[in-house]
Amino acid sequence: MRLILKKEILINSLNKALRIVSNRNTLEILECILLTLKKNNLIIYSNNLELSIEISNSEINIIDFDKEIEIAVNAKLFTEIIKKMPNDDIIIEIQNNEMIIKDNEVEFKLSYQNAQNFPKLYEIEKSQMYKVNAFKMIDAVKNTIFASSQDETKPILTGELLEIQNDKINFVSLDGFRIAFKSIELIKNKAEDNSDENIEAYIDDKIIVPSKSLLELIKILPNNRELTINFYITDKHAFFEFDNCLITTRLIEGEYINYFDIFNDNYNFIIKINRLIFLNALERATLIAFRNKREPVKINIEKKIMTVACTNEINSFIEKIDIDFNEDKNLEIAFNPKYLCDALRSINQKDVLIFFNSNLEPCEIKPSEDKNSKYLILPLKLF
Repeated sequence: MRLILKKEILINSLNKALRIVSNRNTLEILECILLTLKKNNLIIYSNNLELSIEISNSEINIIDFDKEIEIAVNAKLFTEIIKKMPNDDIIIEIQNNEMIIKDNEVEFKLSYQNAQNFPKLYEIEKSQMYKVNAFKMIDAVKNTIFASSQDETKPILTGELLEIQNDKINFVSLDGFRIAFKSIELIKNKAEDNSDENIEAYIDDKIIVPSKSLLELIKILPNNRELTINFYITDKHAFFEFDNCLITTRLIEGEYINYFDIFNDNYNFIIKINRLIFLNALERATLIAFRNKREPVKINIEKKIMTVACTNEINSFIEKIDIDFNEDKNLEIAFNPKYLCDALRSINQKDVLIFFNSNLEPCEIKPSEDKNSKYLILPLKLF
């Protein structure tokens, strides 16, 4: 059997599949990709037991097709061979237990493994479909994922909560010291008659997706403002379908922390500050804070001035910033500067609002003109 396909199209698919292949597999078969050749389609599949991707390629020319074929080939080697082929049209032949990759000038012969040893593809259940804009989802993940925990002894916190509620999807990450929250609208789910009058509401649900899976997903997603992702949820997996790709991730089992009650709607005072000026001051303070050991950054608020300061055993830093604050109150509070910087970098507006109660209670940071994002950060004790 012989198939002819374009090098650029094949490389694009292989690069996506290769992202899922792990170099630390205990099973040799997981270093492979599964190639399934059907009558009018070449399906490329990779799986690391946490995350899998299936990519369909219909822009191929198949000669002498007689039956479906499934083979497993080393992912890295196969990809590098395709990249090194000199011409745009690539010919692949399967014969005598070998894969032949060639064009008019070059020929490779590769052995392959039995596809029966490859982990089985998950059956997608499409009983309930959710639709979200890919560009907005990428933005939501980037603006929250940094707050997920790296502590494997707390597996639930190493994931991100995706909470479907009132036709919105909330992205929530927390690590015990901070919370990042972002909400985006789901694309309206029209009824079968496709009329605006018969829009069906989504079923509320929530899942915990491993942070590593979400990071890989947004790296594979094209940065297309018009692209729609269809995704489906089962008890143990979530499926994300877009273009010619289907990405499947396992879910983290368990109950996520009730983050909603941690946020406080009652604060003693609020300040408004230029985001970039505050971020730059914190980054300067970080030069001192992280010089030898992690020192806290102290923030003093008095009248319309915020003072950002940091001192270690031999060096010090201080900077004063004008703020919008009309209360006759003072506050001195300390933070890990990294947590403040992470939150501020995830906001793309000119000004932010910062809500305080006391130097022992968390602060909350919000974009000044966005009600769908918020960040909560615990302070450090002052000595």
